[in-house]
Amino acid sequence: MPEVVGVDFQTAKIDNTLYGGIGRVTLRFEYSLGRRELIKVFADGGAQMKYSIIDYPTVGSFDELLWGPYVKAGFRISF
Repeated sequence: MPEVVGVDFQTAKIDNTLYGGIGRVTLRFEYSLGRRELIKVFADGGAQMKYSIIDYPTVGSFDELLWGPYVKAGFRISF
């Protein structure tokens, strides 16, 4: 690599380990309209969670739990 005058490049060693997981709990309600059931109204609701652990060799482990509710509603028309 050629040297650049006035620029001092620093190298970083990434030596950490990341573990984690994602989970979701969902309830779904759906109602069909019409004889042929071409129109559907639906609603989803539940909770979503994310857990992660980062292990740094020099300073130890840190963990984090993020969670929250979510709601989704809508309708679908089939042709």
